[in-house]
Amino acid sequence: MEEGEYLSRGAQVKHISTNYKGERALDLRRGLTKVLEAVTDLIELEELQLSGNYMKELPPSRNKIKDLKRLKLFLNQLRELPSCICELSNLAVLSVSNNQLSVLPSNIKHLKKLQNLYLSDN
Repeated sequence: MEEGEYLSRGAQVKHISTNYKGERALDLRRGLTKVLEAVTDLIELEELQLSGNYMKELPPSRNKIKDLKRLKLFLNQLRELPSCICELSNLAVLSVSNNQLSVLPSNIKHLKKLQNLYLSDN
């Protein structure tokens, strides 16, 4: 992955690593204004950390990251979530607190494995 391809100036990058649960994780926080759709090509990801950025929207996803279990998007400026998030069939944690959301995708009920949904301060 090319750092400049995914990040805006000043963002901190921690390369794909193994998290405390032994899962493949990518930490892209602090400084992003957008994430390119190519991030969804990282099919083995189980955790994606995009918190504490300046993102107002997420790219439409081709949902190749079917193994994703945790998606952390808190502390951004998101106004809506793309409905394709609801196709992430293994998603157990979705954290979207501290954004500007007023509505969730209507198909969120399709996330059968979702255990934790964090929505505060929207």
